[in-house]
Amino acid sequence: MDCIIREFSKIGARLEFSQAATLPDAFEVHVPSKDEYFQAHAIWRTGHEVGIAWEPEEMPRSSLDGYRAADSLVDRVTKLEHDVAMLRKRLDAMQS
Repeated sequence: MDCIIREFSKIGARLEFSQAATLPDAFEVHVPSKDEYFQAHAIWRTGHEVGIAWEPEEMPRSSLDGYRAADSLVDRVTKLEHDVAMLRKRLDAMQS
């Protein structure tokens, strides 16, 4: 869902939607201008806004980060599978 990210901080943000949005308790936020992804969970909801907190173990990452030689093969494959899934979602959205 498209939204405006307000009050972005190290611990969370406020998401503003054009209409009331139904979001799960936990979800991923993508910031296209920075190509960063964050795992988040909803803290509060009111009208067209949702307050979120970033998951503590998740740090911002670009799509190219995290592929160090020290990573195990399983970790690298898991990250690549996640990236492929995200790219498929974006491609499907563009084709719709």
